Amino acid sequence: MRILLILLAYYLVSCGTGEILDSDTSKGFALEHKFYQAGRKAGMHHVFMHDNDIDARVKDMIEEFESYLGEKVSHVGVRITDHTISKCRNYGLLGYKRITYPADYLKLPKGYQKIRLFHELGHCVLNQFHNDCSVLNIMCSELNNEEMDSLLEDWDNTIDLLFNGI
Repeated sequence: MRILLILLAYYLVSCGTGEILDSDTSKGFALEHKFYQAGRKAGMHHVFMHDNDIDARVKDMIEEFESYLGEKVSHVGVRITDHTISKCRNYGLLGYKRITYPADYLKLPKGYQKIRLFHELGHCVLNQFHNDCSVLNIMCSELNNEEMDSLLEDWDNTIDLLFNGI
């Protein structure tokens, strides 16, 4: 228990903002996920109460993602906030994750909202990171409107690549 408290103190001092330190490399991403798993295993998400509510405006898209996943996404919150970018925030040793979106996210067409949400769920739930995009897929770091339209038109393939990899 003492070691866990020391690690928690270190984590809160070194990266307490919850920002993903290096989501574009598998090494950094794997380390973040190990911290997250340690926090869940230790039950830290019960000690440090948090709000993992899902914004009602995206609930239907979360339910669609859950239908593909085959289980509930109860350990990830989704919020529309004043942040300037969309992000999966990994609160490591605290044992929870939250996706945040800027308010202008709601101005996007519903299909584009879904692609951006599924992209962040790819990070938070499926533990994927950005890839080289040699094949158009939802985990590309930046997608323009034409690319998002292509992903929506071939939704079965988009979902297959998301859940089964390239």
